[in-house]
Amino acid sequence: MADREALTPQPGEDPQRIVRLAHTIIEQAIKEHASEIQVEPRAENVAALFRIQGVLEEKMKMPLALRGPLVARYKQMADMDPEQQAQPQQGRIAISMAGRDYDLDLRCQPIAGGERIVIGISEKG
Repeated sequence: MADREALTPQPGEDPQRIVRLAHTIIEQAIKEHASEIQVEPRAENVAALFRIQGVLEEKMKMPLALRGPLVARYKQMADMDPEQQAQPQQGRIAISMAGRDYDLDLRCQPIAGGERIVIGISEKG
């Protein structure tokens, strides 16, 4: 289970950094025509993986310290409870990018070392 201190920005940390990172991951996945994003903790970092044409590819590695704040940001975007870490949760995010509308189906699953975020991407219409 993630520790609660990791869910809040550390003193001096720019909260907008997490907002930008969360949006950058989504934008990059859409640009690469990914159907799914997975953000998961690893032993030494947090990995962002994109499913492109059925193949899951690691695209980014981030410092482990960003795990909690990044998970909390995605939960906030999907109107999920950031304090609930022991049970799976599901939510939706609607976004527009480059004149197109997308539905993001966000699932959060507790795993060893924290929580895995899985975001299904589908274009509206």
